[in-house]
Amino acid sequence: MTPQKSPVLGIHGINQQSSTPNALGQEWSKAIGTGLEAHGLEHGELSVPVVYYAHLFSERLAAQGLNAPLSEDESELLASWLRSSPLDATPQGRVEAWIGQAADAIASRLHRVPPWVIEGMMRSAASQVSQYLRAASLRQKIQAVLINEISQLRPRVLIAHSLGSVVAYEALHASPKSEIELLLTIGSPLGIPGLFIPRLTPGPASDLTKPAGVKRWLNVYHPGDVVAAVGKLMSVYSGVERDVSIDIEMRYCHQASAYLKAPEVGCVLADYV
Repeated sequence: MTPQKSPVLGIHGINQQSSTPNALGQEWSKAIGTGLEAHGLEHGELSVPVVYYAHLFSERLAAQGLNAPLSEDESELLASWLRSSPLDATPQGRVEAWIGQAADAIASRLHRVPPWVIEGMMRSAASQVSQYLRAASLRQKIQAVLINEISQLRPRVLIAHSLGSVVAYEALHASPKSEIELLLTIGSPLGIPGLFIPRLTPGPASDLTKPAGVKRWLNVYHPGDVVAAVGKLMSVYSGVERDVSIDIEMRYCHQASAYLKAPEVGCVLADYV
């Protein structure tokens, strides 16, 4: 059976450098199908493309090892995230002194995931976020990849996960003629006060609002998702129609596929597929 063209486009989040566009597309397509079925909606075999940009980041950590010292900017970003997270790991002193404590706290929530794996993911995430925010050419290139895909595919829905929600927010503001019927952010860190908000373009001075080309903006979050930390966006961004809280198994609480399998997401997408 030939998969049907999907009116949905995805954009991934952090730490996807070991994946591929095809693998992510298959994973997201299957997960969205599960969410639709959980909502009781029959559908054909979906083919949901996912905008891929992980290959554009530098491989400093891959070359030096995940225990390479954090840069000053990476340390600052991790500290901002931890100050807003629900973890019992308040930043004190140098990041290197308490990053292990934070990794232990996250590992205890996720079960069966060793703290050293969590610490490596935290360092990698900090590196990618720092690169995105500090390297203007990289930032513009990633946004251009998304806008080009929107122009080519003309999706009705854009699902933006994790760092992808930051890319989507900025790219759609920069390209107001890119029209999207529904922007669905999942596991988004856009609400964290000291992390992205002071560094966004357009930022607080221009008001934090829904991009002009977006008809509806819905946000889905899991209260235990430590990456999103501040899951609700309605109180921060004008134009967010609704924050939808979902309940998924804690150890998968930031995975895009876990969000997409939720019946609440199937309910949201039912009118568009």
